[in-house]
Amino acid sequence: MLAVVALLMSQALPAIPAAAAACSGVGVTVTRVSSPLMYLDTTISPQLLGAYAGYEITTSAPVADMWVRLENFTGGVIDLATSEDGLVQVGPIGGGGTSHVYFYLAATGGTTTPQTHDVVVYSGPPTLGGSPICQEAFSVTSEDTIKAAANKVNTVVAGPNPAELGGIMTMTVTGNTGTIGDAGVFAATPAADPGWPANAYRLVGVQLTFDSDPPLLDTLYLAGLDKKAKGYEIVYTFVAAGTTAAPTGVSPINYISSGTQTKHTDTSGFADLPPILPAENQTTLAKSGDPASLP
Repeated sequence: MLAVVALLMSQALPAIPAAAAACSGVGVTVTRVSSPLMYLDTTISPQLLGAYAGYEITTSAPVADMWVRLENFTGGVIDLATSEDGLVQVGPIGGGGTSHVYFYLAATGGTTTPQTHDVVVYSGPPTLGGSPICQEAFSVTSEDTIKAAANKVNTVVAGPNPAELGGIMTMTVTGNTGTIGDAGVFAATPAADPGWPANAYRLVGVQLTFDSDPPLLDTLYLAGLDKKAKGYEIVYTFVAAGTTAAPTGVSPINYISSGTQTKHTDTSGFADLPPILPAENQTTLAKSGDPASLP
């Protein structure tokens, strides 16, 4: 059996087919749920160069095994982070069903030149011959920001810590917005360090709550908020898809309108936040029958 697995792994994967149809023409709607402007800070250490991009996928027809991948990045400034493979399995989805997918991006600096990419929806895993259903193009730019002292994270709790490999881990972030500026922007990301191990922690859900308001689900971006300062709680849900060689520092950032600018969370206390311990592999193998043990 191991020889068969090794043989399969050694074989080249088939070429990935190119998608052609626009999603809007085949009953699939792809909506971005993250900021169209990627905020950064290249002046501090560690630099804030990463952010999650999120998309809502709705399909009018059922798909037995949906996969979504980000492809065809252009511009040279914004791309998938080194730890992000850009491929998410949604699984079976019914007609009229909706799912959300998230990808970790990294930038090399600010740019006003649109950086484009395609969200490609597949029926089946694209690396194993899955057929493209459709694709939708998006663009994003990037901008350097500074911190706002009033934009504070009070607590960050990740648990269970360590997570079980293949299990769920949540990161709960609480803080205060400070007085919100004219644009009313609130752009969130559970990580901004470009070294964040997105391959080990796969973001699958977001719940954002302001004070006692009803929670907002599966969005990383809001605009047009009123100017009143607000307390917030964000619960990020991850699947522990892999393990890491060392504990992972946390870097949840919120970019919030402050005056006429958008500024980021004060990161001066982040070094004191408890890190995420490497996930534990608790998988066990059991055998029954004859013989009682294997050589």
